[in-house]
Amino acid sequence: MSTFWNTINWKEKNISILFYTGLLIFLFLLLNLVKYKCCLAIVSAANPWLLEYSGSTETADVKVIIWSDNQDSSNLFKEELPSDNWHWEKVFRSNVEGKKITGIVGRTKVGRTEELELKKWYYEFAARIKEAGGKVYLDERINDNIDIVDFLCKAGAEPQQWMLDNTTLSVAAWKSDLGNNIYAGKDKINMQLLTHVSSEYRQSVLALPVLIDEF
Repeated sequence: MSTFWNTINWKEKNISILFYTGLLIFLFLLLNLVKYKCCLAIVSAANPWLLEYSGSTETADVKVIIWSDNQDSSNLFKEELPSDNWHWEKVFRSNVEGKKITGIVGRTKVGRTEELELKKWYYEFAARIKEAGGKVYLDERINDNIDIVDFLCKAGAEPQQWMLDNTTLSVAAWKSDLGNNIYAGKDKINMQLLTHVSSEYRQSVLALPVLIDEF
C-alpha cells in the first residue's frame, strides 16, 4: 500500500486528502443533522404543543415569564435567552409574602418549525432555571379551539382540576415526565389547557406549568 501511495504525485495526493476530508466533514454534518431531527421528533412525540396538534393553524403567540424569589431574575441566564424575533422586558411582581420581585418577560410569534425548536429549548432551560432556584412559566396561544380531552390523551397527561365558565373551559393536568410542577391545592400539576369559543372569536392556550396571566 505504501509503495502504491509513493507512486502518486503530490498533486494527486492533495486532491485525495481534500476529497476524503470533505467526505468526513459531510458525514459528520449529516450525522448531527439526523441526530438533531430525531431529538426534535422525540420531544414532539412525547409532548405535543398547539400548532402541531391543531394541524390547521400556522402561527402561535408565545410568552415566557422568568423570576426568582431571591434575586433579580432579569440577569438569570440572561445570556442564554433567545434573541431573534423576541422582545424581552423587566416586570415587577409580588410573591406570596408580599415581597417585590423582579422578573423578565419574553414574547414572540412562532410557526411550526420554530415551535419544535422552542420546545427543545424550553424543556432544557426550565430544568436549569429550577436548579438555580428560579421559576419559568410559558404560555402558547392560537386563534382556534382544540379538543382538550383528545390533546391530553395524546400527551399522556392526567386531568387533575377543571373549570367551565360560560364560554371558557380550563383543565389542569399532570404528566409524570414533564417536570416543572407546582401544587394547586393538594393536586400536583404541570400543564394547563384553556379554550374559549364565542361568536366573536376562538382561542386556545397551552400553559406550562400553569397560566398566570389573564386569558
